Amino acid sequence: MSNAAAVYRTLPAEERQEFRLPMLLKEHLGRAAAQAGQSVAEYITMVLAERVTQDLATSMEWALSVDEQATLLRVLASAQEPTARAHAIAERADTMFGESLA
Repeated sequence: MSNAAAVYRTLPAEERQEFRLPMLLKEHLGRAAAQAGQSVAEYITMVLAERVTQDLATSMEWALSVDEQATLLRVLASAQEPTARAHAIAERADTMFGESLA
């Protein structure tokens, strides 16, 4: 289990989710959980946490075409110098949160 998915296991289980599934899938679920040395609930939680983590990460990725990549790189390369306001905000952030990496 990834570290990101493992975080879900530390949270209290205060919600219920009810659903129906095919009998064969339920049987295979029980077998897979037993082979992993877990209860069905533990197994489902582990697998679901892993899948949710992967799907959320994937949904945040950009799939850019070659032309879009070239445009993005051109925009980033031509970035202007930060304004006085941006410098002031950065200084305030450094004061609040510590030195920035920039």
